[in-house]
This record gives sequence, C-alpha cells and structure tokens, in this order.
Amino acid sequence: MGANNCLIHFLKSIMTVDMDGDLPTIADDLVVTKYKMAAEIVNKVLKEMVEACKPGASVRDLCILGDKKLVEETGKAFKKDKKLTKGIAFPTCISCNNCICHYSPLASEADSTLADGDLVKIDMAAHIDGFIATVAHTFVLGATAENPATGKRPTL
Repeated sequence: MGANNCLIHFLKSIMTVDMDGDLPTIADDLVVTKYKMAAEIVNKVLKEMVEACKPGASVRDLCILGDKKLVEETGKAFKKDKKLTKGIAFPTCISCNNCICHYSPLASEADSTLADGDLVKIDMAAHIDGFIATVAHTFVLGATAENPATGKRPTL
C-alpha cells in the first residue's frame, strides 16, 4: 500500500488535478486531448528521425537531435499554462543490429555510426501534463521496395 501511495503522490505532483485532488481520467476530454497531442508530437518526431538516419550518421548525435525535437515540439503545447509540465517522457534511443533496445549513448561512451544494411530501432516518448505517448519503429537502413533487405530470415 505504501508504494501505491507514493505513485499516486508522484502523479499528482506532475499532473493537473481537479479541485478535489483526484487524478484525471480518460472520461475527461482534456485528458484525451493531451494524449492525442503527445501522440502527434512523437509521431512527427519519429518521422523526422527516420529521415535523419543515414549511413555514417552518429547514433549519439541522432539521439540528441531526437530529444531536442521532442522538447521543441512539446514546448509549443499549452504555452499559456506555465504550471503544466511537458517534455520528454523517455529519451530517444537508437539501437542497431544486435543491440535489442534502449540504447542512448552517454557522452563518455564511444560513439557508433549507422551503416547501410543496419537494423535500426528507434524509440522515444513525450508527455503533456504527465499523459505519455510512446512510439517505436524498426527498419533496415537503405532498404526500399526496389532494393529490399536480403539475407537469412529468422525462424519465429
């Protein structure tokens, strides 16, 4: 019960709550609007990030770019409400090949670059007033309908 109370206290600290101190629900149109705004933002940024993934691109620089774009786009929402929190809910991660997921290199780590044929996985999340939208996409760099990825297919 103590951990649950901590979670409720945390959520109330980052979300706009009603006059009774209750957490908002999906029955509230404004909650749905905030989820939709966050979803539109992450989808827009994801599209831009897929386009930015080119052979030779730095994974670290791409992660930084994704986070910058998330902050810029969420900053445009609810500008007049200074108390409303918004921004990155999950940092931009770009994982390649055998790195399964959630790779966002630190400045102190060696950087890696993308190469043609890499299996690239991008994931990120943004929030508006604590209402989170997350998105992910996996693709083979350089593969197109005319030039599909080739090689052994996994057995699932």
